[in-house]
Amino acid sequence: MRLYKRTLLIFVLLLNYCATALSQDNIIGTIKDSTGSPVQYATITLCSDSIGTKGILSYCISNSSGAFQLKKKDSDVCWLIIKCLGFETYRIKYSDTSEQVFDITLKDSSKTISEVTIKGRYTGVKNYVDSIVFDIEHFKTGAEETVGDVLRRLPGIEVDNAAGKVSYSGRNLDKILIDGQDVAATGSNMVINNLPASVMLGAEIIKNYKEGSIVDQFKGNDKTALNIKTNSKTKLSGTISAGGGFMDKFEIKPSLFAVKESFSFSSLSSLNNTGKPMFSIEDYLGNFANIEDMLAEGGGMTRLSDEENKLLTPPENVYKNKSFASAFNMIFTPSSRIKIKGNIVLNKSIMQSGFHNYDEYYESGLLANNKLESLANDKYESFSLRARWRPCDMIEVNSSTLLGFSNYSTKEKLEQTTEKLLEVSQCDIMRKYFLKQSLALNMGKNKNMLFVFADMSLSNRNNPTDIKSDSIILPIDYDLTNNMYQYNANLKKKYSKFTFEIGNSYKFRSIILKNSIRCIYAKDVLRYNNNSSSETNTNSDYTCWDLITRISKKDGLMRFSLGGILSYMKYDANIDKFPKDNLKCIFSPEGNIRIVFSPKHEMGISASYVYTPKDIRYMVDYSMVSGYDKINGNSSIRNPYVNRFNVSFNYRLFNMYNNLLLFIVGSYSKDNNSVLQNVNQEGIASNINYSDGGKQQNMYMKVAVSKGINVIPLDLKLNISLSKQIGNSMINFDAFDIINKSLSTNAIIATRFKFFLNAEMSGKYNRYSTITYKNSTNDMTEYSLQTKLLYAYKQLKGNIYICYNHGTNKYGLHKNTDIGFSTSYNVKKISIKLSGENILHLHNYEWINTMTSNVFTSTSIFRKVPGNLLFSIAYKL
Repeated sequence: MRLYKRTLLIFVLLLNYCATALSQDNIIGTIKDSTGSPVQYATITLCSDSIGTKGILSYCISNSSGAFQLKKKDSDVCWLIIKCLGFETYRIKYSDTSEQVFDITLKDSSKTISEVTIKGRYTGVKNYVDSIVFDIEHFKTGAEETVGDVLRRLPGIEVDNAAGKVSYSGRNLDKILIDGQDVAATGSNMVINNLPASVMLGAEIIKNYKEGSIVDQFKGNDKTALNIKTNSKTKLSGTISAGGGFMDKFEIKPSLFAVKESFSFSSLSSLNNTGKPMFSIEDYLGNFANIEDMLAEGGGMTRLSDEENKLLTPPENVYKNKSFASAFNMIFTPSSRIKIKGNIVLNKSIMQSGFHNYDEYYESGLLANNKLESLANDKYESFSLRARWRPCDMIEVNSSTLLGFSNYSTKEKLEQTTEKLLEVSQCDIMRKYFLKQSLALNMGKNKNMLFVFADMSLSNRNNPTDIKSDSIILPIDYDLTNNMYQYNANLKKKYSKFTFEIGNSYKFRSIILKNSIRCIYAKDVLRYNNNSSSETNTNSDYTCWDLITRISKKDGLMRFSLGGILSYMKYDANIDKFPKDNLKCIFSPEGNIRIVFSPKHEMGISASYVYTPKDIRYMVDYSMVSGYDKINGNSSIRNPYVNRFNVSFNYRLFNMYNNLLLFIVGSYSKDNNSVLQNVNQEGIASNINYSDGGKQQNMYMKVAVSKGINVIPLDLKLNISLSKQIGNSMINFDAFDIINKSLSTNAIIATRFKFFLNAEMSGKYNRYSTITYKNSTNDMTEYSLQTKLLYAYKQLKGNIYICYNHGTNKYGLHKNTDIGFSTSYNVKKISIKLSGENILHLHNYEWINTMTSNVFTSTSIFRKVPGNLLFSIAYKL
């Protein structure tokens, strides 16, 4: 009997050991639907990345009971991807430390057949439930030079070089990936303008992109990412190109990418004096900590100061621009539980600008003839480090650190002729240091998650101004030196903000409920001094307690996120006649609803109502000089809050049968009790006083249509944008409205013959209209036509274009013709290129524009950066 028991015990132990060994060498599990029934014939794949671009490590199919067994491969981190007809794709990151047994429930998709292919009507686009895959060979002509050139030809994708934005269906993309990896975290502009088109193998829009975080399943809003697939078969790739030419023009662009399982690195740099945009607003914002990645629900909005806008959006009248930008990105994953991301950004430019303006002042009818020359130096440096640590499956810690420095300085010389000749020189400097540190703790188990978030933001800005003129313009105390009236001033601003939030997210099937409590404390310190007075200090303290609740649903026919914020706000400032203890208790509702008829057809609407504090610079009780002809007087603002109502909608339709893509976006916003300006005008001098009662309305609508014709083959794109802004102002206590209206259209017709020659024709029409003081109007009309021939034959490719520009306003007509070309020849890894832009204006390039303020209307004749002829050589690693 004892021998029997011992034999049975040994047998059980051996059986348990074999099962354990089997589970360690295999990934096993069961797949069910939402009702608990087993899912048969589901495809289970084990891949190196989340979208399967690097090949399949292992795969199997579920049996009749929904069970599967997958052989595990030696890989630190990989992805388990499960697909089945009628269900949404399931993805989960897997590592050696993960569980070996899975119990998976698939979600029903809103469409039974997620991909439709109609024979004889191949569109080059495959539309899945959670992704859109583009066959770029269907749209390419072979003459494209950069990744951006390829993206512009894809239906629904728009590339804005100036803003550095890449959008799909009218909405900006949240991420740009390279082979499924986030190695281009800096921003989109440097990626699309520095990567050559030859490395691009495919493109994919990922609708429900996930970072692999605990909070992914609790987010009410999905992220959209663009994955650029490359043909790199090595771990290290990159290019370096350098060129020079006529009038000492040059351009240097090196790039380097290293993608490995545990370490990825990218380096993008550009140096030129051709005026090409390199570092955009989108790139700048890409370096801020993504707070929405750290919380279960993001809702923050980043605002740029006036100085930051000047740094990132150079004026149109720049005729010399030497710029350098460099970005280094790194992702290090030492284990499946630790991920570190860091980047360094360097940007510097030297710009010369000038204009010849004709100004007409509303109140006095005074006419001024201005000639201005300006030299600007700007610099921006930042370092960011983000880390994610998962000590166990239920706990996740996120940290984000951002350090930055920016410097913007201008030196201006102005000659102004009114009743007499006036000479002015002005020097402005803006130096800003900032630090941002964020910490988040997320603890999730099953369908519950507790999160704690803390954030600290510190900034210090110094803005000295030096003004010299040969006449007294403003009613201030000048110093007389060498027959010149001199005025010096310095504005310093320190800002600190602390945020703490704690809350809970609960998921019941497809419904997510979030509740949290948040506390915000912000302190502003403004210091101002000039050559005739001591330093004046103004302080403000803002405290806000928020009770936040939100319910959301992100799958099925109707998807929504509804909620609101109950806020108790307090604002104090050491300003005379300013009410003490400004208390306010308000409820700010917000929400959005989307109706997803299918992966190719959806519509949505969103609305919000929020309160925000006004900038302390508009509330000070002393005068500050802000320009040679402008002084900001005492403020009479007593209500420190602005309330804004905003509503927007969108509609998207992709008809694969007709190869038609249509999307419509629109928005309306209204600000109440914003800052109202009252300008006391005397000659060219303006004394601006601020008060409550400002109103601002903004209306915007955009319609975009993309149509592919396979018979020819031909692609048509049409974009129409309408906007209208209405704001109120005062001149000498006489109230009036400023109304700005604009119409912008852009049409493109492009062929895609599988032939060595293709053509592209485009046209733009823009009309701007402004109505201001005493119904004074100012209109501007611009249109341009461009024809481009693209050729690609074996190793030779290039393009030739001719463009006609035409601009008119009530003061005159301006027009010019541009001609440009580009031709390159590839010899293995070396490419030789000869290019020219605007070659009819290599020495000088003039244009005309109009500008309207609440004081005067102006017509400007200015110079742009002239054309160039370049010879360059590129080498591909």
